[in-house]
This record gives sequence, C-alpha cells and structure tokens, in this order.
Amino acid sequence: MIKRANRSRNDRDNNDHGSHDHSGAVSAIETNEFGRPIELCAVEADPDSPTAWMSDGNCRLYPPAAFFPSDGVGVDRARKICKDCPVVSRCLDYALEERIEHGVWGGCSERERRRILKRRRDDAARSGTDTGQLVAIV
Repeated sequence: MIKRANRSRNDRDNNDHGSHDHSGAVSAIETNEFGRPIELCAVEADPDSPTAWMSDGNCRLYPPAAFFPSDGVGVDRARKICKDCPVVSRCLDYALEERIEHGVWGGCSERERRRILKRRRDDAARSGTDTGQLVAIV
C-alpha cells in the first residue's frame, strides 16, 4: 500500500516539477484551482483531429469527474460550467452523434440527450424520414 505524507499547500506549490525525490515517491504536480494538472490545461490540440474543438472547452479547466456526477447537484454544477462555454453546441452535437450515454456533454445530462434523440426520431418518423437518413441529420 502506498502512503502519502500530509503536505502543506506551500510544499506542493514550491515543488511543482513532478520529479522523484530520493525515496522514490513522486512529488506534487502543479494544479489549477480546480485540482486539474496545469500541463493538461495547456496542451495544444492536434488541429487535424475531429475533436480539436475540445481544447477550447471550459471543461479542460476542471477535473473530468465534475462532468460525470452521481447526483442532480453535480449535474447542475456541470451545467454552470457549460453555460458560457464557447463550444457547448459542438459538444452536444458530438455527444448525440457518438451516442455517448454517460456524463454531462454540451450542458445536457444523459436523460436530456436521450429525450433530444427521441424527439429527433419522432420528428423524422412524422416527416417520413427513415432511420438511415436520421443518422445523417444528427
């Protein structure tokens, strides 16, 4: 079992390079105010990647767990982060296209995304669009 020594915030802030000490333990890594490693917040995205837009999302500044909450309060917190996000609509489109079932994406919970997909299927059925064409619409 690995034991962690209790360290003060000053110790963590002064030792932000992530190197090993003589005991073989890894020192603290510099994080932002939300506990996300700074190096992950500053990573440049591959501009040719289909998910390059993710590097512009507000979520990059928060731990991933913030977007996979276990209760409604957590969903509300995630929505607040998404509210002013510059890529919120692209994020929601991505989650719908990829049929992502878990977490908050584009400011919508799993349940909300299921409702959107159902509404799109119903609209497509009413307009006579078959499901093969629905995939192209989504």
